[in-house]
Amino acid sequence: MMLLTDMTDNFTVYTSVGSGAVSIVTSIVFLAALAAKYMLFIKMGEEGWKSLIPFYSRYLLYKKCWNGSYYFVALSMIIPTVILGVSSYIIYTGGYGYSFGIVLGVLAVMTAMIPFVMNLILSYKISKAFGHGLLFTVGYLLMTDVFTIILGFGDDKYQPAMA
Repeated sequence: MMLLTDMTDNFTVYTSVGSGAVSIVTSIVFLAALAAKYMLFIKMGEEGWKSLIPFYSRYLLYKKCWNGSYYFVALSMIIPTVILGVSSYIIYTGGYGYSFGIVLGVLAVMTAMIPFVMNLILSYKISKAFGHGLLFTVGYLLMTDVFTIILGFGDDKYQPAMA
């Protein structure tokens, strides 16, 4: 006869094993994506170590596949988005004006959409620079690490004129 405590122990064991396996798979995919991004930068004519620096690597992707100054536009939208979002919350919850808080909230969402759309366009330009189309862009957006591995370790050549 199985007791409730036995079921709890089995659940704990299965959960521990499952979460350990997920952690191992996630770590392997992360390291493979890191190496693939390194290879991707080499294919683009940059030194591989530049892919390891977070903001600089994103700037180089913008520079190589689109326009480097657009990166700063996307990055600069973070400040007004945060200011508008926090102001909206304070005004909305503080009783200072329901409709004005909503307006600021909508403006915060609109300013957040600018870098989002710019990153969508960048993903398309990266796909085009390596000779792929819209379907590859959708895959790249949904599973960035997997498609970075495909680009980094695949036979695709970087074609700057296509971007």
